[in-house]
Amino acid sequence: MLPMKLTLQYFVNIFFISFFFFQASAQNSQIVDNRSVTTPLTFSQGICGYRWTNDQPGIGLPASGTGNIPSFTAVNNTKVPIVATITAVPASSGYAYIADVYLDVVSVIDINTNNIIARIPVGKGPTGVAVSPDGGKVYVANYDSHNVSVIDALENKVIATIQLDNALGSIRVSPDGKRVYVVDLSGKLITIDALTNTRMASLSVPASTYFMSINKDGSKIYLPNAYGDELHVINTLTNTIEATFSIGSGSNAAVLSPDGSRLYVSTRNQTVLVLDAAVGTLISTISINYPNVMTVSADGKQLYVTSQGNKVVIVNLSNNSIIANIAVNQYAEGLSLTKDGSRLYVIGQVGSTVSVINTVNNTIINRIRVGSNPYSMGDFVSGCNSGSITFKITVNPTIPVPSLLVEGPVTTLSTRYGTPSEPTSFSLSGSNLSSDVKLKAPDGFQISTDEVNYFDELNVSHSGTIIGKKIFVRLSAKATVGKYNGALLISSDGAASIGLQIPESSVSPAILTIMVNSLSRYQHRENPILTAQYFGFVNGETPANLITLPWLSTLAVLDSPAGDYVISVSNAASINYEFLYIPGLLSVLAVEPVALVPNSFSPNGDGINDYWQIKNLETHIDCTVQIFNRSGNKIFSSVGYLAPWNGTYNGKPVPVGTYFYKITFPDGSAILSGSITVLM
Repeated sequence: MLPMKLTLQYFVNIFFISFFFFQASAQNSQIVDNRSVTTPLTFSQGICGYRWTNDQPGIGLPASGTGNIPSFTAVNNTKVPIVATITAVPASSGYAYIADVYLDVVSVIDINTNNIIARIPVGKGPTGVAVSPDGGKVYVANYDSHNVSVIDALENKVIATIQLDNALGSIRVSPDGKRVYVVDLSGKLITIDALTNTRMASLSVPASTYFMSINKDGSKIYLPNAYGDELHVINTLTNTIEATFSIGSGSNAAVLSPDGSRLYVSTRNQTVLVLDAAVGTLISTISINYPNVMTVSADGKQLYVTSQGNKVVIVNLSNNSIIANIAVNQYAEGLSLTKDGSRLYVIGQVGSTVSVINTVNNTIINRIRVGSNPYSMGDFVSGCNSGSITFKITVNPTIPVPSLLVEGPVTTLSTRYGTPSEPTSFSLSGSNLSSDVKLKAPDGFQISTDEVNYFDELNVSHSGTIIGKKIFVRLSAKATVGKYNGALLISSDGAASIGLQIPESSVSPAILTIMVNSLSRYQHRENPILTAQYFGFVNGETPANLITLPWLSTLAVLDSPAGDYVISVSNAASINYEFLYIPGLLSVLAVEPVALVPNSFSPNGDGINDYWQIKNLETHIDCTVQIFNRSGNKIFSSVGYLAPWNGTYNGKPVPVGTYFYKITFPDGSAILSGSITVLM
């Protein structure tokens, strides 16, 4: 629905999920001695102030406070270490920035209290709002004054104005915060340098395009056409139109799924299209009456759509079913989720109201009266890191007491059987130690101090103090397939032992390839023994380690005609392997020679080719085999050939050289003769 002040043309709004992460600077737990000075702790950053609590105020630090913690003199007059736990939480969950088209201001709502804490004068006819990723700046596109107001979010005041040429609509900040993109409604996409607040480039786009979505790495912008039937994909690196997707009708908005794989496009055909964001192909459609602006939950499970100007429709994206219709104020023209996704802020022009929806039970929990004609196109809710920051200060007594400390929880690991996993790590510290620190990994895991040599158990030597010694943990190559977890035990004489819990990790099967050997035989012969080769055994294993050996089979039988027959392989079983089967071929040959006579052999006792083997002769039991030397003397004679010649005469080896053979058959069917060479 149009903002009431704008009469040039109808346009609708897409906003983009953009959470602003305010991460505290890295905190390290500390171990200090009585009457020593602690290290300052800095965790307030960006627009998010922090409140902290201390459960041991006796160490010289108050029980609570705000902002950073300066150095202080630690106190411990007991005989045992005092471990103080300091927990810091953001003072606010974030802020909602609501533009007012009539009053030319941006109202700032603290989303902790839902109270308006500031009203900031901006340009004429503000409509589009975008917050920088660090939450430090807010960019406001002013429709009437043709400029962009840059707000310092800490001071809640305008610090720069970027003058452009025409009425402005949608505005977006790149994920790295270095560029600002704004739609000039004369038909341009303008790129602004966020560091210098100057115009960098412009690109001609369809004049009826007002809304854009940007992917996670900032390389692509998606621009639907409100009155056309296409959606343009902009390459931000080259500032060119990279692709055009056909969407069949005018589009009010488009929004990407969190992983960037799907693009949701609201259309004037009473549908939301679900497209493959890479190629623009249609995956499915969702029927919604007059869909307008949209956003997707951070987990990608739900789509929120304003409908018919006075409703918010919630779609379950696992099956595209509508799970709720929530009535809001008329002319709902903007909506934005909080960082944790627990609340949805919806702007209604009629009644000048922002509705706050609890996304857990899909009910309105608050209505905030804002100005005269609120209208924020974009991602207008910033977010502070809602997770707490917890660290410890251990104050040792004057009497030295050994203590151990670990920092940095280990992460879940995974690998295939036979291959060690990539390691995770934690830091080990200790003070007043009198003996080595002993570490013992739970079953299936190994530990290391150098990321090269891994052991089930190891000792860490020291001179009384250990500061941030990195310990690496991995799944062992010999860990069999299954789930693994447990406590890594850390101990040293006189110090409290630590059981560092390793989260559930997994070993999946290795890939074992079984390739059948191809064979051949002649017709009317029995099949040879079927065999296979194995590739991929690990840990020195062999086929004997399989639960069940593979089954090898073929359809070729004694009377099968000549041809090739597949040798199939299947049904191998093992806990630790997945199987890749490669079948072989059994070639049945049509003609079988009477005998296959080799022309040499080497009876040297090495076990290789020591006998003059004549293939196929074993079935001719009445044949006569004779061997002569060069003088014509017979040195071997046999009826049948069940015992092949071993290269001897009268029990002694014959000299190396050429000999002659003659094979006759009693039926006179053939006479075979020729020479044979005896080798060393």
